[in-house]
Amino acid sequence: MPFCSQALSPRPTASAPIMGTPVDPDLAKQLASAGLSGGPMPTQQDAAKAQEKKAAEEEARKGMLDSLLTPEAKERLANLKLVKADKVRQLENMMMSMAQQGRLRPPVTDNQLKEMLGQITGGSEKGSGGSITYDRRRYADEDEEIDLSDL
Repeated sequence: MPFCSQALSPRPTASAPIMGTPVDPDLAKQLASAGLSGGPMPTQQDAAKAQEKKAAEEEARKGMLDSLLTPEAKERLANLKLVKADKVRQLENMMMSMAQQGRLRPPVTDNQLKEMLGQITGGSEKGSGGSITYDRRRYADEDEEIDLSDL
């Protein structure tokens, strides 16, 4: 078997970029946030701190929403969260940003919540499903008269 110099040369892999090539800054940020930037791996303590930070942020978020909403609006939001969690998250983000900017006066009622939900879903609370239209066309033009006397 002949000697092949390519077999011995190191091949670039996904974890080891080719030397001298620029790295995309967005990719570098994603790798760094995932702990894959080539630096030390996150420890259990780092993971625990991140989890505690996330729990604290979620608790602050819940507290702020509780202070903004009436009980009826809270109930509607909880029911909607069971079906459309992504829509509820968008609505919560919108309410929190509006409250921080001073554009939302608490308490938010159930009707106000419905209006905001309509803004997010594009005006239809039932979802983004389109309407069904039946187009019944006739095979013969209506201008033509059909002679039924020969039957």
